[in-house]
Amino acid sequence: MQLDKTNKPKSSCTSRYRHATKLGVAAGLAQATTALLGTAPALAGDKSWDVDTAVLYYSETDRVTAVEPVISATKKLEGDRFWNIKLAIDSLTGATPNGASPADEVQTFSTPSGKNTYQTPESELPLDDVFKDTRAALSTQYTAPLSDTLRFSGGIAASREYDYQSVALNVNIAKDLNQHNTTLSAGLALAGDRIKPVGGKPIPLSEMTIGSNGNKEGEDDNKTVTDLLLGVTQVMSPRWLVQLNYSFSNQSGYLNDAYKVVSLLDSDGAPQGYVYESRPDKRTKHSIFMRSKSHHGKDNIFDISYRYHTDDWGIDSHTIDTRYRWQLNEHHYLEPHLRYYQQAGADFYVQGLDASLTELPANISADSRLGEFTGTTFGAKYGYLFGDNKEINLRIERYKQTGEHQTLPGNLQDRHNTFPDLDAIIVQVGYSFKF
Repeated sequence: MQLDKTNKPKSSCTSRYRHATKLGVAAGLAQATTALLGTAPALAGDKSWDVDTAVLYYSETDRVTAVEPVISATKKLEGDRFWNIKLAIDSLTGATPNGASPADEVQTFSTPSGKNTYQTPESELPLDDVFKDTRAALSTQYTAPLSDTLRFSGGIAASREYDYQSVALNVNIAKDLNQHNTTLSAGLALAGDRIKPVGGKPIPLSEMTIGSNGNKEGEDDNKTVTDLLLGVTQVMSPRWLVQLNYSFSNQSGYLNDAYKVVSLLDSDGAPQGYVYESRPDKRTKHSIFMRSKSHHGKDNIFDISYRYHTDDWGIDSHTIDTRYRWQLNEHHYLEPHLRYYQQAGADFYVQGLDASLTELPANISADSRLGEFTGTTFGAKYGYLFGDNKEINLRIERYKQTGEHQTLPGNLQDRHNTFPDLDAIIVQVGYSFKF
């Protein structure tokens, strides 16, 4: 599963969907170049509202389940200006890994508040089964031409949940050249987050105290994120577009997951304790994104993209994403989707540590999102077009993640599955209309 863009200390599934609802520089640039890509409300041709609604259901086997209703409305104003507003509310429940390794014995952990404990049977991956979260996110974006060849877009977004708040701003500029066949784009986004973990902020590398709320150092902390994106979109022919983007991201502040621990293991692989993770307080990311979108036949569209990501935590990743919209007839289309993701683990990612170490490394984390793994998403979307630009669609996909095991004390990885595969089902129902 792809690493959370915001490094938000939440369950692994939140990275897939909360990332999509967070307004960012990429979203702004997408709107700034939509006319050229031919996928935006710029082609609406009237002053009505374009409304997209959807309800997403996501469920991991024996882990987290998420439900997310979303509504997005875009108004075309005078002078080719657009205003968009979007609201998303998601609810997550279930169990999420706490970072500890499986063991030959029953293990006991404190809940985040420290007021209660929970146990994990022998041989099983420890999961915090009291995970529950609800988030509301609201964003708005304004797009307007500054001249015949220059467009501006700017937006603001905010989200809130019981232990996390975020506010983000973005501005974007797109310049058309070569008789509107070439578009150069630039965007900047700034985000400020406030994290208030349940039970307080753990002291990095300190030991989890069972049945109490010890080793905490304050109630909250902050994180800032700066994103920069530069892009070019080129019309290769009346039926073919290509796009190339470079993005830079800098994060600083509290980047730990307050709910993750690391097991300390003796020479037989038996747990001797658990310490809270410790990540660097800064992170710099770079990525290159390439995309080709072409029309075939009457209305069929082939879309393929590749993204390379690297950062100073040691994570390199490759993503290939492809879709083919097959227009069956005037009213029906089918869109198969395949996505492949491969990630190298962070330099400080561990699945357990030798308890005999006289000094722990400065940075450690057992969060599987930072590990080495591959993820594959495959499925299809069916759409039915009717009436006055109305559409009902259904998307069904499956996600499968396979991780790499590390060598642990006592060869624990030979007796227990220290990085279990992850299977998830994704179902989304959408309805779009004008009014």
